[in-house]
Amino acid sequence: MTLRSSPRRQTSGSKHWSLRVHQGQRRRGQQRPQQGFVSILVSAILGAIAVMVLSFASLAVNKSASGAEDRMAREVVDALAQLQVWYEREADTIAVSAVTPTEAQLQAVLTRSYPGMRLAMSTSMASPGCTSGSIACVPWRKVAAWYPATQAPAASIVQDGLPVSEFTGDAIWRVYSSQSWYFERYAQSQAKLNDAARALMSWFAGRKGSNPVLGHDANFWRSSDCSQTDFNLPCVDTYSSLSTTGVASLLGLSVADVTAPLGGVIEFSNLQDSSTAAPFSVALRVMLPWGGQIRQTVLQP
Repeated sequence: MTLRSSPRRQTSGSKHWSLRVHQGQRRRGQQRPQQGFVSILVSAILGAIAVMVLSFASLAVNKSASGAEDRMAREVVDALAQLQVWYEREADTIAVSAVTPTEAQLQAVLTRSYPGMRLAMSTSMASPGCTSGSIACVPWRKVAAWYPATQAPAASIVQDGLPVSEFTGDAIWRVYSSQSWYFERYAQSQAKLNDAARALMSWFAGRKGSNPVLGHDANFWRSSDCSQTDFNLPCVDTYSSLSTTGVASLLGLSVADVTAPLGGVIEFSNLQDSSTAAPFSVALRVMLPWGGQIRQTVLQP
């Protein structure tokens, strides 16, 4: 018997195999649009994440910059506070020397280093042409501390010794002015003179009331015979300290009462800048550290 393969079965088998191949290809073909959508979705998610990362990075940079600015601002305040304490201790010495401290000298005052910080002190701010001894002649000053701007100013402008053009843009700066502090000391010195003047007038009025017979011709601030003081103050021919002459204690004033914030102890004379004829007068003064004086004439009451 001869055996043969069945043509139908071969054909059927080929068609069945071919059908499976085509069906598999169609299934793979159907997955391509889905894969494209997934790719787009993944790309969108990655893009969003990238934007978020950049945003967080930018925020971190901004916070870092803001933090650095806050730190520099605090450092400027701290440095200037130290310089203010030092200046108010050395102000009269600086006024006497009339020499402006250098930046290196100002930096040496600080208890720590502030890299990049600049310092400067102005020249004397006394009014030009002022009357000697007047408040306008008080040589107050300014002190500046700053971190320069990221971009240098287009032009350099210096005013009263301070580079004011540096205080622009994103510079971090602060300026201390000693004007109010110095003017207050000047006013307090004048007040001390006024108190001493009132004490002198009270002395004169009290002695006059106790000795009405002597009348208006008696100078209770100075004896006609300096060897005999009687009811009068001692003779002080030239300006001398109220405390060392003993006048302060006779007036009931302490050393603190006759010590002015500017110039030290008040000086007194009942001959120099005084009148020994009616109406009688005596003189008080405070010698200012930088020259000149605050002087007051006291007239008999």
